[in-house]
Amino acid sequence: MDALYERYADREMLEFFSEERRYRLWRELWLALAEEQHALGISVISEEALKEMRKALNKRVNLEKAAEYEKKTRHDIMAHIHLFGDDAPAARGIIHLGATSYDIVDNADLLNIRDALNLLISRIAFFTGKLRDFALSYSDFVTAAYTHLQVAQPTTVGRRAAYWLSDFCRDIENLSRFRSELRFRSIKGAVGTQSSFDFLFKNDSSKVKELETRIAKRFGFDKTYSVASQIYSRKVDSELLDLLASFGVSAHKFATDVRLLCAFGDFLILSGEEQVGSSAMPHKTNPVWAERVCALSRYLFSLSEYARQTAAHNWLERSLDDSAARRIYIPRAFLAASAIVKLCYGTLTSLRPAKSRTLEENLPLLVMEPLLILATMEGADRQKTHSFLKKAASVFRETNSIESLKSFLRENPALKEIDLDDLLKPERLVGRAKEQVEEFIKGEVDPLLSRFKPSKIEQPEV
Repeated sequence: MDALYERYADREMLEFFSEERRYRLWRELWLALAEEQHALGISVISEEALKEMRKALNKRVNLEKAAEYEKKTRHDIMAHIHLFGDDAPAARGIIHLGATSYDIVDNADLLNIRDALNLLISRIAFFTGKLRDFALSYSDFVTAAYTHLQVAQPTTVGRRAAYWLSDFCRDIENLSRFRSELRFRSIKGAVGTQSSFDFLFKNDSSKVKELETRIAKRFGFDKTYSVASQIYSRKVDSELLDLLASFGVSAHKFATDVRLLCAFGDFLILSGEEQVGSSAMPHKTNPVWAERVCALSRYLFSLSEYARQTAAHNWLERSLDDSAARRIYIPRAFLAASAIVKLCYGTLTSLRPAKSRTLEENLPLLVMEPLLILATMEGADRQKTHSFLKKAASVFRETNSIESLKSFLRENPALKEIDLDDLLKPERLVGRAKEQVEEFIKGEVDPLLSRFKPSKIEQPEV
Protein backbone atom coordinates (compact mmCIF):
# COMPACT_ATOMS: atom_id res chain seq x y z
CA MET A 1 0.00 0.00 0.00
CA ASP A 2 1.24 3.49 -0.90
CA ALA A 3 0.57 5.66 2.17
CA LEU A 4 0.43 8.90 0.16
CA TYR A 5 -2.35 7.58 -2.07
CA GLU A 6 -4.22 5.44 0.46
CA ARG A 7 -3.77 7.35 3.72
CA TYR A 8 -3.20 11.04 3.04
CA ALA A 9 -4.27 12.03 -0.48
CA ASP A 10 -7.22 14.30 -1.14
CA ARG A 11 -9.77 12.15 -3.02
CA GLU A 12 -10.71 14.92 -5.45
CA MET A 13 -7.07 15.67 -6.23
CA LEU A 14 -6.43 11.98 -6.70
CA GLU A 15 -8.95 11.86 -9.53
CA PHE A 16 -6.90 14.33 -11.58
CA PHE A 17 -4.04 11.85 -11.70
CA SER A 18 -5.98 8.64 -12.29
CA GLU A 19 -5.17 6.48 -15.31
CA GLU A 20 -8.75 6.78 -16.51
CA ARG A 21 -8.56 10.60 -16.66
CA ARG A 22 -5.10 10.57 -18.27
CA TYR A 23 -6.20 8.34 -21.15
CA ARG A 24 -9.53 10.09 -21.59
CA LEU A 25 -7.65 13.38 -22.02
CA TRP A 26 -5.50 11.71 -24.67
CA ARG A 27 -8.63 10.75 -26.58
CA GLU A 28 -10.07 14.25 -26.27
CA LEU A 29 -6.85 15.66 -27.69
CA TRP A 30 -6.84 13.18 -30.59
CA LEU A 31 -10.45 14.08 -31.38
CA ALA A 32 -9.71 17.82 -31.22
CA LEU A 33 -6.71 17.34 -33.52
CA ALA A 34 -8.77 15.38 -36.05
CA GLU A 35 -11.76 17.74 -35.95
CA GLU A 36 -9.64 20.85 -36.45
CA GLN A 37 -7.59 19.22 -39.21
CA HIS A 38 -10.84 18.27 -40.92
CA ALA A 39 -12.19 21.82 -40.52
CA LEU A 40 -9.01 23.19 -42.08
CA GLY A 41 -9.41 21.03 -45.18
CA ILE A 42 -7.72 17.65 -44.53
CA SER A 43 -10.05 15.50 -46.60
CA VAL A 44 -8.71 12.08 -45.56
CA ILE A 45 -10.46 12.63 -42.22
CA SER A 46 -14.08 11.63 -42.81
CA GLU A 47 -17.21 12.63 -40.95
CA GLU A 48 -17.71 8.96 -40.11
CA ALA A 49 -14.29 8.80 -38.49
CA LEU A 50 -15.07 11.86 -36.36
CA LYS A 51 -18.49 10.49 -35.43
CA GLU A 52 -16.97 7.24 -34.17
CA MET A 53 -14.25 9.07 -32.25
CA ARG A 54 -16.86 11.22 -30.49
CA LYS A 55 -18.91 8.15 -29.62
CA ALA A 56 -15.81 6.36 -28.28
CA LEU A 57 -15.19 9.17 -25.77
CA ASN A 58 -18.15 7.85 -23.77
CA LYS A 59 -16.75 4.33 -23.58
CA ARG A 60 -14.76 3.06 -20.64
CA VAL A 61 -11.08 2.91 -21.52
CA ASN A 62 -10.15 -0.78 -21.47
CA LEU A 63 -6.99 -0.61 -19.36
CA GLU A 64 -6.42 -4.35 -19.54
CA LYS A 65 -6.40 -4.32 -23.35
CA ALA A 66 -4.24 -1.19 -23.35
CA ALA A 67 -1.71 -3.05 -21.21
CA GLU A 68 -1.66 -5.90 -23.73
CA TYR A 69 -0.96 -3.48 -26.58
CA GLU A 70 1.75 -1.75 -24.55
CA LYS A 71 3.40 -5.08 -23.80
CA LYS A 72 3.74 -5.62 -27.56
CA THR A 73 4.65 -2.09 -28.63
CA ARG A 74 6.63 -1.01 -25.55
CA HIS A 75 5.05 2.40 -26.16
CA ASP A 76 2.08 3.74 -24.21
CA ILE A 77 0.90 6.25 -26.81
CA MET A 78 0.95 3.68 -29.61
CA ALA A 79 -0.89 1.24 -27.35
CA HIS A 80 -3.71 3.74 -26.85
CA ILE A 81 -3.77 4.72 -30.53
CA HIS A 82 -4.51 1.07 -31.31
CA LEU A 83 -7.08 0.88 -28.52
CA PHE A 84 -8.82 4.06 -29.69
CA GLY A 85 -8.83 2.62 -33.20
CA ASP A 86 -10.58 -0.51 -31.88
CA ASP A 87 -13.29 1.70 -30.38
CA ALA A 88 -13.51 3.92 -33.48
CA PRO A 89 -12.64 1.68 -36.46
CA ALA A 90 -13.43 4.28 -39.13
CA ALA A 91 -10.81 6.54 -37.57
CA ARG A 92 -8.11 3.90 -37.12
CA GLY A 93 -6.01 5.17 -39.99
CA ILE A 94 -6.07 8.89 -39.15
CA ILE A 95 -5.73 9.00 -35.35
CA HIS A 96 -2.62 10.98 -34.35
CA LEU A 97 -2.09 12.29 -37.92
CA GLY A 98 1.01 14.51 -38.04
CA ALA A 99 1.47 14.41 -34.27
CA THR A 100 4.26 13.24 -32.03
CA SER A 101 3.61 11.52 -28.69
CA TYR A 102 4.21 14.64 -26.66
CA ASP A 103 1.72 16.66 -28.66
CA ILE A 104 -0.64 14.47 -26.66
CA VAL A 105 1.20 13.67 -23.40
CA ASP A 106 2.43 17.18 -22.60
CA ASN A 107 -0.87 18.84 -23.37
CA ALA A 108 -2.74 16.33 -21.21
CA ASP A 109 -0.26 16.95 -18.40
CA LEU A 110 -0.73 20.71 -18.72
CA LEU A 111 -4.48 20.26 -18.45
CA ASN A 112 -4.00 18.23 -15.28
CA ILE A 113 -1.59 20.79 -13.85
CA ARG A 114 -4.01 23.64 -14.56
CA ASP A 115 -6.99 21.87 -13.00
CA ALA A 116 -4.98 20.61 -10.03
CA LEU A 117 -3.67 24.12 -9.41
CA ASN A 118 -7.21 25.50 -9.46
CA LEU A 119 -8.28 23.00 -6.81
CA LEU A 120 -5.17 23.46 -4.67
CA ILE A 121 -5.38 27.28 -4.73
CA SER A 122 -9.05 27.14 -3.73
CA ARG A 123 -8.19 24.75 -0.86
CA ILE A 124 -5.39 27.02 0.37
CA ALA A 125 -7.77 29.99 0.10
CA PHE A 126 -10.28 28.15 2.32
CA PHE A 127 -7.66 27.36 4.95
CA THR A 128 -6.23 30.88 4.77
CA GLY A 129 -9.70 32.30 5.34
CA LYS A 130 -10.05 30.22 8.50
CA LEU A 131 -6.58 31.28 9.65
CA ARG A 132 -7.64 34.90 9.03
CA ASP A 133 -10.65 34.41 11.33
CA PHE A 134 -8.42 32.82 13.96
CA ALA A 135 -6.00 35.75 13.84
CA LEU A 136 -8.82 38.26 14.32
CA SER A 137 -10.43 36.26 17.13
CA TYR A 138 -7.22 36.21 19.15
CA SER A 139 -5.74 39.54 18.09
CA ASP A 140 -5.67 40.72 21.73
CA PHE A 141 -4.94 37.39 23.46
CA VAL A 142 -1.57 38.13 25.06
CA THR A 143 1.06 35.40 25.00
CA ALA A 144 4.82 34.97 25.12
CA ALA A 145 6.93 35.60 22.05
CA TYR A 146 10.20 33.76 21.53
CA THR A 147 13.46 34.62 19.82
CA HIS A 148 16.34 32.13 19.79
CA LEU A 149 13.71 29.86 21.38
CA GLN A 150 14.01 32.01 24.50
CA VAL A 151 11.19 34.08 25.89
CA ALA A 152 11.12 37.59 24.42
CA GLN A 153 8.65 40.49 24.47
CA PRO A 154 4.98 39.58 24.72
CA THR A 155 2.89 39.35 21.58
CA THR A 156 -0.65 38.19 20.89
CA VAL A 157 -1.84 34.87 19.52
CA GLY A 158 -3.51 36.72 16.66
CA ARG A 159 -0.33 38.64 15.82
CA ARG A 160 1.62 35.39 15.56
CA ALA A 161 -1.16 33.87 13.44
CA ALA A 162 -0.98 36.90 11.13
CA TYR A 163 2.68 36.09 10.57
CA TRP A 164 1.73 32.58 9.43
CA LEU A 165 -1.08 34.11 7.41
CA SER A 166 1.30 36.35 5.48
CA ASP A 167 3.23 33.30 4.24
CA PHE A 168 0.11 31.52 3.01
CA CYS A 169 -1.09 34.69 1.27
CA ARG A 170 2.22 34.79 -0.57
CA ASP A 171 1.68 31.17 -1.64
CA ILE A 172 -1.75 31.99 -3.03
CA GLU A 173 -0.32 34.94 -4.97
CA ASN A 174 2.60 32.94 -6.37
CA LEU A 175 0.59 29.87 -7.33
CA SER A 176 -2.18 31.94 -8.93
CA ARG A 177 0.38 33.94 -10.90
CA PHE A 178 1.98 30.72 -12.15
CA ARG A 179 -1.49 29.42 -13.04
CA SER A 180 -2.29 32.58 -15.04
CA GLU A 181 1.02 32.35 -16.91
CA LEU A 182 0.68 28.64 -17.74
CA ARG A 183 0.45 27.98 -21.48
CA PHE A 184 -0.48 25.08 -23.72
CA ARG A 185 2.23 23.30 -25.67
CA SER A 186 -0.40 22.68 -28.36
CA ILE A 187 0.72 21.08 -31.63
CA LYS A 188 4.44 21.36 -32.39
CA GLY A 189 5.50 18.02 -33.87
CA ALA A 190 8.53 15.83 -33.26
CA VAL A 191 11.16 18.48 -32.46
CA GLY A 192 8.95 21.57 -32.21
CA THR A 193 9.36 22.85 -35.79
CA GLN A 194 5.85 21.76 -36.91
CA SER A 195 7.44 20.20 -39.99
CA SER A 196 4.91 17.35 -40.19
CA PHE A 197 2.01 19.81 -40.18
CA ASP A 198 3.76 21.90 -42.79
CA PHE A 199 3.66 18.84 -45.07
CA LEU A 200 0.07 18.10 -44.06
CA PHE A 201 -1.10 21.57 -45.10
CA LYS A 202 1.17 21.76 -48.17
CA ASN A 203 3.38 24.54 -46.80
CA ASP A 204 0.43 26.72 -45.80
CA SER A 205 1.94 28.22 -42.66
CA SER A 206 -1.23 30.12 -41.78
CA LYS A 207 -3.16 26.85 -41.43
CA VAL A 208 -0.44 25.31 -39.27
CA LYS A 209 -0.64 28.29 -36.91
CA GLU A 210 -4.43 28.24 -37.02
CA LEU A 211 -4.48 24.54 -36.07
CA GLU A 212 -2.29 25.24 -33.06
CA THR A 213 -4.39 28.20 -31.93
CA ARG A 214 -7.70 26.41 -32.36
CA ILE A 215 -6.67 23.39 -30.31
CA ALA A 216 -5.29 25.54 -27.50
CA LYS A 217 -8.50 27.56 -27.30
CA ARG A 218 -10.64 24.42 -27.27
CA PHE A 219 -8.96 23.47 -24.03
CA GLY A 220 -9.15 26.91 -22.46
CA PHE A 221 -5.69 28.30 -23.19
CA ASP A 222 -5.20 31.69 -24.85
CA LYS A 223 -1.47 31.23 -25.32
CA THR A 224 0.95 28.48 -26.28
CA TYR A 225 4.67 28.21 -25.63
CA SER A 226 6.11 29.97 -28.67
CA VAL A 227 9.30 27.92 -28.67
CA ALA A 228 9.12 24.28 -27.60
CA SER A 229 11.11 21.24 -28.60
CA GLN A 230 9.54 17.79 -28.52
CA ILE A 231 8.36 18.88 -25.08
CA TYR A 232 7.59 22.14 -23.31
CA SER A 233 10.55 23.30 -21.25
CA ARG A 234 10.91 21.25 -18.09
CA LYS A 235 11.84 24.45 -16.29
CA VAL A 236 8.08 24.98 -16.16
CA ASP A 237 7.77 21.82 -14.07
CA SER A 238 10.74 22.83 -11.95
CA GLU A 239 9.22 26.24 -11.23
CA LEU A 240 5.91 24.59 -10.38
CA LEU A 241 7.52 22.16 -7.94
CA ASP A 242 9.50 25.02 -6.38
CA LEU A 243 6.24 26.89 -5.72
CA LEU A 244 4.58 23.79 -4.28
CA ALA A 245 7.64 23.25 -2.08
CA SER A 246 7.44 26.90 -1.02
CA PHE A 247 3.89 26.26 0.13
CA GLY A 248 5.35 23.34 2.07
CA VAL A 249 7.76 25.78 3.72
CA SER A 250 4.83 27.88 4.97
CA ALA A 251 3.00 24.80 6.21
CA HIS A 252 6.09 23.34 7.91
CA LYS A 253 6.75 26.66 9.68
CA PHE A 254 3.13 26.85 10.86
CA ALA A 255 3.05 23.25 12.05
CA THR A 256 6.45 23.43 13.74
CA ASP A 257 5.41 26.54 15.66
CA VAL A 258 2.23 24.79 16.75
CA ARG A 259 4.20 21.76 17.95
CA LEU A 260 6.56 23.96 19.96
CA LEU A 261 3.75 26.01 21.47
CA CYS A 262 1.87 22.86 22.46
CA ALA A 263 5.03 21.65 24.18
CA PHE A 264 5.41 25.01 26.00
CA GLY A 265 1.76 24.90 27.09
CA ASP A 266 0.82 28.04 25.15
CA PHE A 267 -1.62 26.01 23.04
CA LEU A 268 -3.96 23.22 24.05
CA ILE A 269 -4.61 20.55 21.42
CA LEU A 270 -8.13 19.13 21.32
CA SER A 271 -8.38 15.39 20.78
CA GLY A 272 -11.05 12.77 20.40
CA GLU A 273 -12.48 11.20 23.54
CA GLU A 274 -10.87 7.85 22.73
CA GLN A 275 -7.80 9.24 20.95
CA VAL A 276 -4.53 7.86 22.28
CA GLY A 277 -1.36 9.96 22.35
CA SER A 278 0.94 7.20 23.55
CA SER A 279 0.56 3.48 24.15
CA ALA A 280 2.70 3.87 27.28
CA MET A 281 1.90 7.35 28.61
CA PRO A 282 -1.85 7.88 29.08
CA HIS A 283 -1.52 11.61 29.77
CA LYS A 284 -0.21 12.50 26.32
CA THR A 285 -2.17 14.43 23.69
CA ASN A 286 -0.08 15.02 20.63
CA PRO A 287 -0.51 17.51 17.76
CA VAL A 288 -0.73 14.60 15.30
CA TRP A 289 -1.94 16.63 12.32
CA ALA A 290 0.86 19.16 12.74
CA GLU A 291 3.38 16.32 12.89
CA ARG A 292 2.04 14.94 9.62
CA VAL A 293 2.24 18.38 8.02
CA CYS A 294 5.96 18.47 8.80
CA ALA A 295 6.54 14.94 7.51
CA LEU A 296 4.76 15.49 4.19
CA SER A 297 6.29 18.94 3.72
CA ARG A 298 9.77 17.48 3.89
CA TYR A 299 8.74 14.94 1.25
CA LEU A 300 7.47 17.80 -0.93
CA PHE A 301 10.85 19.55 -0.59
CA SER A 302 12.61 16.47 -1.96
CA LEU A 303 10.36 16.37 -5.04
CA SER A 304 11.35 19.93 -5.90
CA GLU A 305 14.97 18.87 -6.18
CA TYR A 306 13.92 15.89 -8.32
CA ALA A 307 12.17 18.21 -10.81
CA ARG A 308 15.15 20.57 -10.89
CA GLN A 309 17.51 17.73 -11.73
CA THR A 310 15.20 16.54 -14.50
CA ALA A 311 15.01 19.99 -16.10
CA ALA A 312 18.78 20.42 -15.92
CA HIS A 313 19.49 17.02 -17.51
CA ASN A 314 17.12 17.43 -20.44
CA TRP A 315 19.43 16.97 -23.45
CA LEU A 316 19.03 19.01 -26.63
CA GLU A 317 15.48 18.68 -28.02
CA ARG A 318 14.56 16.04 -25.42
CA SER A 319 15.87 12.97 -23.61
CA LEU A 320 13.43 10.32 -22.45
CA ASP A 321 14.63 10.14 -18.85
CA ASP A 322 12.14 12.86 -17.95
CA SER A 323 9.15 10.63 -18.61
CA ALA A 324 9.41 8.21 -15.69
CA ALA A 325 10.44 11.04 -13.36
CA ARG A 326 7.46 13.26 -14.21
CA ARG A 327 4.99 10.40 -13.78
CA ILE A 328 6.20 10.31 -10.19
CA TYR A 329 6.86 13.84 -9.07
CA ILE A 330 4.01 15.81 -10.66
CA PRO A 331 1.14 13.73 -9.22
CA ARG A 332 2.91 13.19 -5.91
CA ALA A 333 3.70 16.86 -5.44
CA PHE A 334 0.05 17.81 -5.88
CA LEU A 335 -1.17 14.94 -3.72
CA ALA A 336 1.29 15.86 -0.96
CA ALA A 337 0.40 19.57 -1.16
CA SER A 338 -3.34 18.88 -1.03
CA ALA A 339 -2.86 16.53 1.94
CA ILE A 340 -0.77 19.17 3.69
CA VAL A 341 -3.39 21.92 3.39
CA LYS A 342 -6.05 19.54 4.70
CA LEU A 343 -3.86 18.65 7.67
CA CYS A 344 -3.11 22.34 8.29
CA TYR A 345 -6.84 22.92 8.53
CA GLY A 346 -7.21 20.02 10.95
CA THR A 347 -4.37 21.44 13.03
CA LEU A 348 -5.95 24.89 13.17
CA THR A 349 -9.38 23.63 14.20
CA SER A 350 -7.86 21.57 17.02
CA LEU A 351 -6.05 24.52 18.65
CA ARG A 352 -7.09 26.52 21.68
CA PRO A 353 -4.82 29.24 23.13
CA ALA A 354 -3.92 28.76 26.78
CA LYS A 355 -2.72 31.24 29.39
CA SER A 356 1.04 31.29 28.92
CA ARG A 357 2.91 30.04 31.96
CA THR A 358 6.11 31.16 30.28
CA LEU A 359 4.77 34.71 30.08
CA GLU A 360 3.68 34.75 33.71
CA GLU A 361 6.97 33.39 35.00
CA ASN A 362 9.14 35.73 32.94
CA LEU A 363 7.08 38.91 32.92
CA PRO A 364 9.44 40.83 35.27
CA LEU A 365 12.27 40.15 32.82
CA LEU A 366 10.21 41.38 29.88
CA VAL A 367 9.86 44.89 31.29
CA MET A 368 13.61 45.49 31.00
CA GLU A 369 13.39 47.06 27.54
CA PRO A 370 10.56 49.44 28.50
CA LEU A 371 12.57 50.40 31.59
CA LEU A 372 15.61 51.04 29.40
CA ILE A 373 13.61 53.34 27.13
CA LEU A 374 11.89 55.19 29.96
CA ALA A 375 15.16 55.78 31.82
CA THR A 376 16.88 57.04 28.70
CA MET A 377 13.97 59.41 28.06
CA GLU A 378 14.61 60.82 31.58
CA GLY A 379 18.18 61.64 30.54
CA ALA A 380 20.02 58.50 31.68
CA ASP A 381 22.87 57.05 29.64
CA ARG A 382 21.41 54.21 27.60
CA GLN A 383 24.47 51.95 27.66
CA LYS A 384 25.04 52.36 31.40
CA THR A 385 21.36 51.72 32.06
CA HIS A 386 21.52 48.61 29.88
CA SER A 387 24.30 47.23 32.10
CA PHE A 388 22.37 48.11 35.23
CA LEU A 389 19.20 46.36 33.97
CA LYS A 390 21.19 43.29 33.02
CA LYS A 391 22.17 43.06 36.71
CA ALA A 392 18.56 43.67 37.68
CA ALA A 393 17.49 40.70 35.57
CA SER A 394 20.07 38.55 37.37
CA VAL A 395 18.70 39.68 40.73
CA PHE A 396 15.23 38.53 39.75
CA ARG A 397 16.47 35.21 38.39
CA GLU A 398 18.36 34.54 41.61
CA THR A 399 15.60 35.60 44.03
CA ASN A 400 12.44 35.10 41.97
CA SER A 401 11.13 38.04 43.98
CA ILE A 402 9.36 41.10 42.61
CA GLU A 403 10.12 42.98 45.81
CA SER A 404 13.84 42.28 45.46
CA LEU A 405 13.67 43.54 41.88
CA LYS A 406 11.84 46.72 42.92
CA SER A 407 14.39 47.35 45.68
CA PHE A 408 17.28 46.98 43.24
CA LEU A 409 15.65 49.26 40.64
CA ARG A 410 15.17 52.03 43.24
CA GLU A 411 18.96 52.29 43.47
CA ASN A 412 18.93 53.89 40.01
CA PRO A 413 17.73 57.52 40.12
CA ALA A 414 16.26 57.32 36.63
CA LEU A 415 14.12 54.31 37.57
CA LYS A 416 13.00 54.88 41.13
CA GLU A 417 9.85 56.82 40.19
CA ILE A 418 8.64 54.36 37.54
CA ASP A 419 5.46 52.43 38.41
CA LEU A 420 6.68 48.84 37.92
CA ASP A 421 3.27 47.36 38.76
CA ASP A 422 1.75 49.20 35.82
CA LEU A 423 4.47 47.90 33.48
CA LEU A 424 3.87 44.37 34.69
CA LYS A 425 0.44 44.32 33.04
CA PRO A 426 1.01 42.13 29.93
CA GLU A 427 -1.35 44.14 27.73
CA ARG A 428 0.94 47.16 28.24
CA LEU A 429 3.77 45.33 26.51
CA VAL A 430 2.28 44.17 23.20
CA GLY A 431 2.60 47.46 21.33
CA ARG A 432 0.38 47.70 18.25
CA ALA A 433 -0.13 43.94 17.90
CA LYS A 434 -3.93 44.10 17.71
CA GLU A 435 -3.92 47.08 15.34
CA GLN A 436 -1.34 45.41 13.11
CA VAL A 437 -3.51 42.31 12.75
CA GLU A 438 -6.58 44.35 11.85
CA GLU A 439 -4.70 46.59 9.42
CA PHE A 440 -3.01 43.64 7.70
CA ILE A 441 -6.24 41.72 7.25
CA LYS A 442 -8.23 44.72 6.03
CA GLY A 443 -5.49 46.06 3.77
CA GLU A 444 -4.00 42.89 2.31
CA VAL A 445 -5.67 39.62 3.26
CA ASP A 446 -9.30 40.44 2.52
CA PRO A 447 -8.59 42.02 -0.90
CA LEU A 448 -6.53 38.96 -1.84
CA LEU A 449 -9.05 36.36 -0.67
CA SER A 450 -11.92 38.19 -2.39
CA ARG A 451 -10.36 37.19 -5.72
CA PHE A 452 -10.68 33.46 -5.01
CA LYS A 453 -13.55 31.09 -4.49
CA PRO A 454 -12.59 28.85 -1.56
CA SER A 455 -13.15 25.11 -1.79
CA LYS A 456 -14.29 23.68 1.53
CA ILE A 457 -11.94 21.24 3.23
CA GLU A 458 -13.41 18.30 5.08
CA GLN A 459 -12.01 17.69 8.53
CA PRO A 460 -9.18 15.14 8.22
CA GLU A 461 -9.49 11.87 10.05
CA VAL A 462 -7.05 11.05 12.81
